[in-house]
Amino acid sequence: MEDEKAVIDCLLYIELNPVRAGLLKHPEEYDGSSLYYRELDQDRWMISLRELLRQPKRKQAFLSYKSAVYYRGNVRTKTGQAEISDQLIKAQEARGFRGKGIYLKQMRFCVDGLVLGSQSYVQQHLDQLRETGRYLRRKHTIRINEIPSSSFVQLREQRDTATVF
Repeated sequence: MEDEKAVIDCLLYIELNPVRAGLLKHPEEYDGSSLYYRELDQDRWMISLRELLRQPKRKQAFLSYKSAVYYRGNVRTKTGQAEISDQLIKAQEARGFRGKGIYLKQMRFCVDGLVLGSQSYVQQHLDQLRETGRYLRRKHTIRINEIPSSSFVQLREQRDTATVF
């Protein structure tokens, strides 16, 4: 690329693709974006924002980059394209463009793929997942023994406490 500005423009364009496609409102929520991994502090393998933006500190470089993503995302470049709303910009400015923390991002790991409920509810989801080819492992649901007089079942084993029926 021609220079650092061209690299930054390219990065901003890529970060905003999911927002402009209307998939989500916050660019850092897309788990395929560099902003997502930078917020989790798992970006050591990526181009250094500190060097690219010529910032003395890593955190300041990240905040500058994130604010640039939001401000660029607030400008619509094509008709019919989604944009970052003024309300989101104001909320981010109030937070200083700081991240929400990794807890919310790691929570997704706990809830994606977990089905919890009555046996018929879980079985219905299991059948649906099997039909689409997205779940092929477990043949039977697992009753949760930790909850007294529970009628809840799940698909995923809880280490050393599951009973298959």
